[in-house]
Amino acid sequence: MITGDYPLTAREIAHKVHIWKEGDRTLTGPEIHEMTDEELAAALTTTTVLARILPEHKHRIVKVLQDHGDIVAVTGDGVNDVPALRAADLGIAMGNGTEAAKSAAKMVIVDNDLSVIIDAIRNARVIVDNIRKVIYYLVSTSVTEIMLISSSVIAGLPLPLLPIQILWVNLVTDGVQDKTFPFIKEEGDVMARRPVHPARQFFDRRQIRRIATFGLVMGAIGFLLFLHLLGKYPYVIAVSVMFTSFVCLQWFNGLQAQLEYEPYFLDIRRSLTMNPYIYLGIGAGLLLQLAAIYLIPGIFGVVPLALEHWFYVVAFSLAGFLIVEAIKWWEHLHGTRTVSG
Repeated sequence: MITGDYPLTAREIAHKVHIWKEGDRTLTGPEIHEMTDEELAAALTTTTVLARILPEHKHRIVKVLQDHGDIVAVTGDGVNDVPALRAADLGIAMGNGTEAAKSAAKMVIVDNDLSVIIDAIRNARVIVDNIRKVIYYLVSTSVTEIMLISSSVIAGLPLPLLPIQILWVNLVTDGVQDKTFPFIKEEGDVMARRPVHPARQFFDRRQIRRIATFGLVMGAIGFLLFLHLLGKYPYVIAVSVMFTSFVCLQWFNGLQAQLEYEPYFLDIRRSLTMNPYIYLGIGAGLLLQLAAIYLIPGIFGVVPLALEHWFYVVAFSLAGFLIVEAIKWWEHLHGTRTVSG
């Protein structure tokens, strides 16, 4: 809390609204004036109340935080807040504030209800989570396809997936299911997490590791499955099984992608209700795939699957689901990452 009030007054108000607690530091404008930028940056890590602050102090505080990699939002309603509102990554003005403050801000809270900021942060974090999840979902299975096709070509085998089948998997099957990802509910308490720098919101080491692990492992399993099928069935049946196996793998992987950190079976009821729309996507995908292999198989270069072929389809898809589940359980039991950490 940054204010022009006296320290005792500012601290008392901050304490009532749970900003200041015993042990927190209170800085004043004169103290800031005597500090270097490095000293100020260090002091701000333990400071929750800044009193007797002038407009130039507010502006300097914003710039110091930004120079140290922080994303800064500032709320204000007066002319004295204009420099800080303009310099902040997100300047937020009150609806009853001065015209100068509202013109300098990027956002105006018309009803002056500050709680909307909390709601906006929560919703934004859920949106970021869901974007991460759909990126994982789309990229991980694409890496699997790349690994399978590359290994087959290197081994001198025929293509395990035909070009039209790859288009079907990525444009039709994925295109139906990924439309449901915006409806995924909040995973854990997103407000208990530390802020993440925008450069690492969607692709960090963990995300890359998850994608690479799934792609490499399932690519290897897919290659072994294709080898087995070629040794047991004609090529057209092997391709038909691989085609449907990859479509079904997308469905199972989509279920796991609804939860990034929690194992699916940790709370099965919660997992099943995280996103009811995912089942509509799977249902639509199932109808489309059944039509592709039983009504118009010639277009996709496949033949209708017999009951024994579905065993391979289910086994391959379930393997992908269980591998992700095992990794999540290992992380959960070893405390590698929690949904509130």
